[in-house]
Order: sequence, then C-alpha cells, then structure tokens
Amino acid sequence: MMDLYRRIAIALPALAVILVACGGGDNDRTPGATTTPREQFTPGLATAVTTEGAGRTATLGAEAFVSDRTLPADRLSAERLEDAGTATAADGQTIPMARAASDEVAAWELVSPDAAGWLVWRPAVVDGVLEDAGAGATLVSVEDVNWPTACLGAASAGEVCAQVVTPGYRIVIEQGGETITYHASRAGQIRRATSGGD
Repeated sequence: MMDLYRRIAIALPALAVILVACGGGDNDRTPGATTTPREQFTPGLATAVTTEGAGRTATLGAEAFVSDRTLPADRLSAERLEDAGTATAADGQTIPMARAASDEVAAWELVSPDAAGWLVWRPAVVDGVLEDAGAGATLVSVEDVNWPTACLGAASAGEVCAQVVTPGYRIVIEQGGETITYHASRAGQIRRATSGGD
C-alpha cells in the first residue's frame, strides 16, 4: 500500500504539468476571450509573469529594445496583436515584434513569441533614463511623443536645434519623493526637461 502512495506522489507533479500544457486551470479566463494557439509554444508553459528571458537586446530600425519579462502564452490573444516589424537580436536572430492590446503590456512596449510565452520588450532608452537618474529611481510613466526639434523640446538657453521632428518619449520618473521628466529620442538621446521645456 505504501508503494502505491509513493507512485501517486511521483505521478501528481507530472499530471499537473500535463494539465497546464493542455489548458487545464484556465477557468479564470475572461468568457469569450480567445488565446494564441498552444502549438506555437512548448508544453509546460509558465502560469505567471516571470523574468525568464529578461535582459536580451534587439534593434528595430534605429531603436534599441531590452526584454523585460515573459507573460504566459494565454495572457495575450493573437487577434489583439498589431505587427510592429522585425527586430534583430544581438546574436543576429530575427524576432517578429508586435504591439499588444492588453492591460499587461503598455502601449510603448512590444511583444514577441517565445518558447515560454510572450516576451515583453521595452525601449532601451527607458533603462537609460533610470540609470541617468541614479539609485532609487522608479518609473512613473512613458508617453510616445514627436518632439518638434532635435533638442527634444528641452533646449538649453541659446542652443541651436535642428528643426526636424524627432520621434521619442516623455518619460517621468520618481526619485526621493521628487518627480522628474525626461525627454528622449527613439535613437537613445535623453535630456532632463526644464520647468519651461516641452
């Protein structure tokens, strides 16, 4: 009898993996929601957001991205993705990128399919801003902006700026109870905004 219990104890974890891979345990899904076909991914997918895959780098056009986290495959529906182009990873691999209509992915982030689910990518310039701000800085918001000049709407007094529309971001961070706004370009240039700059 004890031998039977040992066999059951050994078999239960394997059964749990099979249930997750086959879609068991998804009862908390929104009714009527569609999911990405499981065959695009490997069995035994994570059931929670993880940092697996974080730290990879890729470029899309002139913009650098860094992978931030992995979402389980059933968190995003393929029907709610918009093609954002193909990025090139540091190792030369091509990565299909998409924008996602999801509460778990910000409008300024991109996603790509990965063996463990959906890899979420953020613009590398966001990390550059946090690094520039120093220890203890936390991200408050990121907004897509087309700056009117190459000085990103944050020119110094007397600075001459090329009159060219520059796509980028308005990035707000908090540090030590103070809110600081940065202006950034998609190519990675950053400037702290002055109180009058916009």
